[in-house]
Amino acid sequence: MSYKSHAIALQWSIGCYTFAHMKGKLMHVEQGRRGFEGRDDDGATRIHDGNDFQRLDISMPDELHRSILTLVQSKYVLDKVVRSSGARYLCSELNGDDHYGPLEGPDFFRQVFPFVPTFGGMADSFAALVPTNQTVGCSWRWRGEDLSEDRRKEYFERFTNPPPKSLRTHTGYLWIRPLGLLLPVEGKNRVDFLREEKVEWFPAWATECDYPAPSRLVVYSVKVYGQSECWAVLDGRWVERMPHPNWSKPVLRAYGVAVEQRWPHDFPSVQNVVAGFERPDKHPKFMNDDVVDLDGIASDYATKNALVACSFMELHGVVRLRSLSIVWYWLGALTLSLLAATYLLRSWDWSMIFSMSAGAGMGACLLPFALFDRPFFRATRAMTIQNWQHD
Repeated sequence: MSYKSHAIALQWSIGCYTFAHMKGKLMHVEQGRRGFEGRDDDGATRIHDGNDFQRLDISMPDELHRSILTLVQSKYVLDKVVRSSGARYLCSELNGDDHYGPLEGPDFFRQVFPFVPTFGGMADSFAALVPTNQTVGCSWRWRGEDLSEDRRKEYFERFTNPPPKSLRTHTGYLWIRPLGLLLPVEGKNRVDFLREEKVEWFPAWATECDYPAPSRLVVYSVKVYGQSECWAVLDGRWVERMPHPNWSKPVLRAYGVAVEQRWPHDFPSVQNVVAGFERPDKHPKFMNDDVVDLDGIASDYATKNALVACSFMELHGVVRLRSLSIVWYWLGALTLSLLAATYLLRSWDWSMIFSMSAGAGMGACLLPFALFDRPFFRATRAMTIQNWQHD
């Protein structure tokens, strides 16, 4: 083979190697960006060497970013104070139960924010670097001050550069993308530790989740029996109480949700909505149970205030006649009829007395049904026993 042929073959080999190497690098970057995982022959999850993860896209308005940082920092301070000082009464139900400790991220989110969508599974999760200052922690098992220096170094290395096969097993974070907030389901204890170690980004498996658009939500301040409450209304129809508005209102306002000071006059009354909370509805797409359907209240109001034909006996709260009451009423009517006949009859003609008595008895039998069991009246359905028997 000539020298020229050797040179052409060498250039071809170099070109093939360069193309294969660049193709591998491009595939590696693309898989890291989209969160794909490779698998070994035994089916175990394999993360590419070097842990070359991409940062989450957390771009958002500055005001929303600041409010999320404040929310996460406040949760961190609250958990730490409650744990170190034993002051669990400071946060009531936000502290969780007596044995577990502070609320996990998803439970905290449900307690604080209205209309939390049902979270999906972790099937679409992906590996990424998540921001520490936008992740809600929950250090219920241990904190950094509980660790020795050697253990601290070990945890720092494990959490910032995790073993390839352990990341998906030991972490699972819900990424509420519209709000820029992360809620750990698994791997929650490490968050506060890394925060104290000044780590800004760390690797985890994340699942993107949604939240209602700000145009769909309105927050109202209402007075309930002299006490101030905050209610969130979704799509002008569904109402949910906000038990901790000081936590969520700044975030929702920065998110673009309108905050109103008066309950709309074209909505059902506050009293009717409060009564609706006694028998709350369930929205099919949201996790919270205590929601009220304003359309249902309006429909019930229209039904109960519709005019219907009724008898005097059907008026609820006016005359409540049962079978025994009807007997007593008949006896009373018969007695009155006999007394009237006796008064009107001046001559004591026994045949006349018998005829009048028989007529009075028959009239007494027919009188309750003639006067009280005929639909002579028109009233709202709410005033009749039809409505109450229906309920």
